Amino acid sequence: TGKYKLHHEYIVFGKPNIFNGKINIAHPDIDNVSDITLSSMGMQPYYNTTEKMKRNFLNSHAVEKMMSIVIKLLQEPLPETLSAKLIADYRLMPLTEALRNIHFPQSPDLLKKARYRLKFEELFYIQLNILRYARDRRKKYKGHLFGTVGDTFHTFYYQNLPFQLTNAQKRVLKEIRKDTGSGRQMNRLLQGDVGSGKTLVALMSMLIALDNGYQACMIAPTEILVNQHYETINNLLKGMNIRVELLTGSIRGKKRETILSGLLTKEVQILIGTHAVIEDTVNFS
Repeated sequence: TGKYKLHHEYIVFGKPNIFNGKINIAHPDIDNVSDITLSSMGMQPYYNTTEKMKRNFLNSHAVEKMMSIVIKLLQEPLPETLSAKLIADYRLMPLTEALRNIHFPQSPDLLKKARYRLKFEELFYIQLNILRYARDRRKKYKGHLFGTVGDTFHTFYYQNLPFQLTNAQKRVLKEIRKDTGSGRQMNRLLQGDVGSGKTLVALMSMLIALDNGYQACMIAPTEILVNQHYETINNLLKGMNIRVELLTGSIRGKKRETILSGLLTKEVQILIGTHAVIEDTVNFS
């Protein structure tokens, strides 16, 4: 074509594929060798651009030129976004140096340190924002106080518990008991392998709610999982006067009305279901 000439060297950047037995690169970036200046470590920065940007001559090479101008304008160090103590404690690269080396690194080691600094900063502020949100929520919303571990919990523990709790289960239940007795909303993630006893811990936590005059609800993402939990919990509570019901989107008509009515009268003490349980028509006592 008129743009590319014979006997001239070009650098082609893209993902090669085999098409009709030939090597093909769809929509590559093509630059004249004389237009490319490799860094001292022999690396060339590459910036992802859209097809619309490329049609307007804003390919990786164009972005590189703009970034080169911006970096050269950084004569004075930028104000730090992290405290001096954090930078010292975690041996972080200064912000200005990190921005220079993430675009035009002087060595592989400096590139690694620049990436670490920028990733650390991003995740640090995400975590800080989560902690601030959690603190504000604790101040704004008070939880229901579960001051009693009563007959329901103890009957299950001494008569229905199919096996002795593991030390991990005991520790987690103690932590949950502390949370529910604090008067603050509990926000807890229980992590464990399949078969480690998470459902049992959840059930025993719900029994604490029942002992304090409340109802309990368990939500699972699929109807298959909901049915498994329903069967498991019913078997665990066998012989106890606790009504457990199952509610999913496929349960309709009179059966659904009976469940919803039982929730309002508190006859249904534990509800297990999919996201259907958070519909406006589902109300607890």
